[in-house]
Amino acid sequence: MDSKLKERISSVADWVGRHASRLGWALLALVVGLSVGWWAGSFTACAQDKCHARTDAIEALGTWVGGLGTVAAVMFAIVGYRSEERARREDEQTRIREQIARDDEKLADQRRTEARLVAQAQDVHLKQGPVTWSNGDGRLESILCSVTNGTAGMSIYKVRVPDDGALVTSSPVLAAGEATDSFKVPNDVGDEVTAEGLLSKVTFSFVMEGRSFRRVGRERTALVD
Repeated sequence: MDSKLKERISSVADWVGRHASRLGWALLALVVGLSVGWWAGSFTACAQDKCHARTDAIEALGTWVGGLGTVAAVMFAIVGYRSEERARREDEQTRIREQIARDDEKLADQRRTEARLVAQAQDVHLKQGPVTWSNGDGRLESILCSVTNGTAGMSIYKVRVPDDGALVTSSPVLAAGEATDSFKVPNDVGDEVTAEGLLSKVTFSFVMEGRSFRRVGRERTALVD
């Protein structure tokens, strides 16, 4: 059906729906008026106080009343269709609002979970170990360090140093309070670097509750995926 025709039908149905009560009373008044008029006009001349109705006029009256009944049926069918259409739209709008509310709640739950995980991930950190110096010029050669899981009861997995490098755990799971094996961080920065400066260049990654995290030195742990 053409969209313009649908709009016209919808407009007519709206108008009928708004004026259904008045139209009903007007139709009833019209039927009554026509019935009385046709009945009165159906009589032929009266003689000796006896009047006889014209049967053809009464038949025509029945035809008129039947036609008006058809019009009334069409009108009320339009009103019924419009009511059903309005109810359908209201149900659809209610369904959409409920879906939006569910989506918002799901998104809020995801954000709360992410915030909790990011807060816990800050307790996974680097721990500095022994420092090795050059015997000749006293230059810092390397440091040993490890990754410590300082979370409250959270296990982490797949600890890698650097963040895209090899695994540094001897077991697949690093439980809360445990640390990885020590690994060497060589000085490839320069002569003036300190142990803390060298540590700040170390990157590592890990997985906690199915989410990936990355940390650089003492910076905040970031949620990657």
